Amino acid sequence: VEYQKANHDAWIPFEKVISGQEGGVVVPRLLPNSDYRFRIRFIGDSSQSVWSSESDWMKTLPAQPSAAPLALAASPYDSTSLLLQWATPLREDWNANAIGYRVAFREYPIAAENDTWTTVEIPANSTWPERPQYLLHNLASFRHYILRMRAFNSEGSGPFSPPVFVYVGYSIPKRTFKMKVITAVISLCFFWRLIILVLLQEEFKKEVQSRTQQTFYPATNLEEGVMYFFAVWAETSAGRGTEVTGNVTLGPILGGPPAPTRPTLTPGPSSVTLEWKDEKRDGVTGHLIQAKLVSKEMNAAQQKKRHRRSFGRPTHIHGIWVTLRVVEGAGQQHEVSYRELEPSSFYVFRVFARNELGIGKPSAETEQLFVPGQS
Repeated sequence: VEYQKANHDAWIPFEKVISGQEGGVVVPRLLPNSDYRFRIRFIGDSSQSVWSSESDWMKTLPAQPSAAPLALAASPYDSTSLLLQWATPLREDWNANAIGYRVAFREYPIAAENDTWTTVEIPANSTWPERPQYLLHNLASFRHYILRMRAFNSEGSGPFSPPVFVYVGYSIPKRTFKMKVITAVISLCFFWRLIILVLLQEEFKKEVQSRTQQTFYPATNLEEGVMYFFAVWAETSAGRGTEVTGNVTLGPILGGPPAPTRPTLTPGPSSVTLEWKDEKRDGVTGHLIQAKLVSKEMNAAQQKKRHRRSFGRPTHIHGIWVTLRVVEGAGQQHEVSYRELEPSSFYVFRVFARNELGIGKPSAETEQLFVPGQS
């Protein structure tokens, strides 16, 4: 006697030769809920017959699952829930057409007066993904739990998985925030709606990470014309949430306002007033004012006086544009205090117009302004 399992090419011989006086045989150790067919031939003292025609396919009865769910993992989802994930057992270990799961859990350490397990049943299904997941709700907060899981079918339950231990109380943040980028020339500002956040800034192959508890993060000292990639995610002691990503190229953007006219300067005793015109005022929501240090005039006496009396005044790098401020509204003039600039130095200025999409091209730079030293 030989038998063949469905979807297998090999014929498997029965473990012993059957006496010619027998009219049947029981074939043991077949897999449950599986299709088999059989064939037989006569064996004599010096010869044997050809094989008989194969029998019809016959299916063994189902049995309880023979394997436990694999790689069970539990992680906090919120302050009263856990996210369970596991690997589905192999189909041949189901021993039926469909399986479900039973999750057993209890607090840990186990109280002497109560060592019972609470069981939650996940309904049977004939198709499961390789890595299913399930939310276990209504748990007590700030408790340690022990969990285990087993598969079941119409014939009973299979073995339990190894137990896992987890603490319920802190949750991994969910992806419920949106990131908004406000474009400037060499500075960016990111906004999102979570409390504890991590911001990742990536420039080509250089990676910089910064952590903040604010709902925004100003990324400064960036280069104009360079594309930056950003990722933002929330993080608690329970772990890291799903990140949201974006990218931006610094500088004027498509759809930004036209460049303002070249600003004029009106120096005063303690400040200078910049005035300009916008070619198209419709849609302008504000302006960005920048200054650039071009040279200094400072003798030894002035140098000494500067160190003694200019505490709090900024220090700027020659030839680098710095953003003094972003001005809201459609006004076409702005006053800059000399205290925002280095004394006894020459500066030029430029202006960008802004709309809802971002900034446009810069104006031509102004004539040079001499910032007087402090007396």
